[in-house]
Amino acid sequence: MSIVSQGFFMLRRPRYSLDLLYRFNERVNNRPELFEEELIRFFSQPSMLEAIYVASPELYASFIGLLEGRVRTSVAGLLKTLYKYFVRMTSRSTPYGLFAGCAMGEISDTTNIRFDETAPPETHVRLDMNYVAEVAEAISRQTEVRSRLKFYPNTSLYRIGDTYRYVECSLNNQKRAYVLASVERSAYLDRVLLAARDGCLVGELIDSVTSADIGREEATWYIDALINAQILVSELAATVTGQEFFFTITEKLRGIGEAEKDLFQLEKITELLRSAEPGIGKYKAVESLVTKHFAIAGSKDLIQTDLFFRPRSCTISGRVIETLTKEYKNLAFLGLRNPQPEMELFKKRFADRYGQREMPLLEVLDCETGIGYGDVMAGKADNLPLLEDLRFPGIAKPGLADTSPLAVFREKLFRQAVTDGENRISLTDCMLKDLQKQMNATAEDPDSFYLFGNLIAGSEQDMDRGNFKFAFKAMGGPSGLKLLGRFCHGHEQLAERVKMAVAEEERSVSDVVFAEIAHLPQARAGNVLMRPHLRDFEIPYLAGSSMPRENQITPDDLMVSVSASGGDHIMV
Repeated sequence: MSIVSQGFFMLRRPRYSLDLLYRFNERVNNRPELFEEELIRFFSQPSMLEAIYVASPELYASFIGLLEGRVRTSVAGLLKTLYKYFVRMTSRSTPYGLFAGCAMGEISDTTNIRFDETAPPETHVRLDMNYVAEVAEAISRQTEVRSRLKFYPNTSLYRIGDTYRYVECSLNNQKRAYVLASVERSAYLDRVLLAARDGCLVGELIDSVTSADIGREEATWYIDALINAQILVSELAATVTGQEFFFTITEKLRGIGEAEKDLFQLEKITELLRSAEPGIGKYKAVESLVTKHFAIAGSKDLIQTDLFFRPRSCTISGRVIETLTKEYKNLAFLGLRNPQPEMELFKKRFADRYGQREMPLLEVLDCETGIGYGDVMAGKADNLPLLEDLRFPGIAKPGLADTSPLAVFREKLFRQAVTDGENRISLTDCMLKDLQKQMNATAEDPDSFYLFGNLIAGSEQDMDRGNFKFAFKAMGGPSGLKLLGRFCHGHEQLAERVKMAVAEEERSVSDVVFAEIAHLPQARAGNVLMRPHLRDFEIPYLAGSSMPRENQITPDDLMVSVSASGGDHIMV
């Protein structure tokens, strides 16, 4: 199968050039007494003060104290920390606050990458997802607001016999912990869950169980108990797909008069975050609103910022991409996945218990009545409070020597390099072909994938002539777009290209329904999981969804089987 580029790429870069670090080091090496003066001068710039504050409010406070003469102890430690940040923003390209960001580029006839270093990069500022989730929770707890919200069944809910089972979440030091909970099935609970399937107001849910046997007061208590037990969750449950969750909250509150004060504060936060005004004033104002109005403790992680560079030109020659794909095909067989013990054990346990039957996925994954998976299985996921504070020494398990062709090949190369005193190993096409024969390996390209690494060349012209190196870091897929979703909210052009690429992915595979999993394991993880709707369907699990109900596939609708043909494939 031929490999075709999607025609664009993402380039990551530090805020400043490495040359700035070299010039600084050269001046300081010649005149060491300038170290403190030069460092303080650089970080005293308004843009750098803002960058420090976003990264570490505590460091910002210490630095301001130094500037104002209030801090004279531990100055050496403070300067050392500032220098580390200076190195970070001139040498490391991993996006981080205002220290490093990214730019989108195109595949073209020639390589031409030019940035206007005098033009400030653009920023996309938002409230940390942890705080957005806490704000939503604080609002939904208000009795007046709760009565105007729609409630849905917990997305992890499923039925086994005469019980309903689901995953219940609790918070401890802003960390989510999960336990498997159950509730006895009843005609009233069935009625409530059926009514709530497409969303239902609290009053309507109360009406659904009010009868001659159950008065309204008792029905109200019952519905409140279901909500408090998380069997029912509100439409303010955190989302990771669609528009940013913060704006989902404001959108849902606009029709609720009882939430007028909260909505006003949220809109003030939005105005502050979208302000182009430099400095840290807007961040402090946001923190004040969050901590005072919503009674949520602030922290250094209150704000999340993405940095986007708008280059004058950012193109890579198509010939470079052709070279990379050719080299990838020569090495692809090395990336064949080794057997995954947890998956292999799951397949064996499934076959032993269910044979080739098709079973409800959630029932199978139940660690008590099913077979579980990985560490979440009978005997491993039990609630054992008497053992919680005990620490047991680890027992090292004797490992078996890996005698696979690849392991033998690696060891042979390593020993030869040590014998020859070499500090690097060069692989030839002949060596790779021999190894592939020994492994009896044939690599099949994923439907889509990405390559991740560094291009190294003396000049753009050298790259176009094929005189370059590629420091290969990783690959992944399908899908080849999973790393880009988090940047789409702050870069409209990138979002459009990603959506076009997703559509092309789906067209390449027929008779398949593509659905994204919308899951939020920890609130802060939402900062990198957040992305627009990229596909027509999604599977929400322990997270909300802003998609129409007909485009949501609930986990209790999923079935799983293990087919003996073709190498024990798992079908979901």
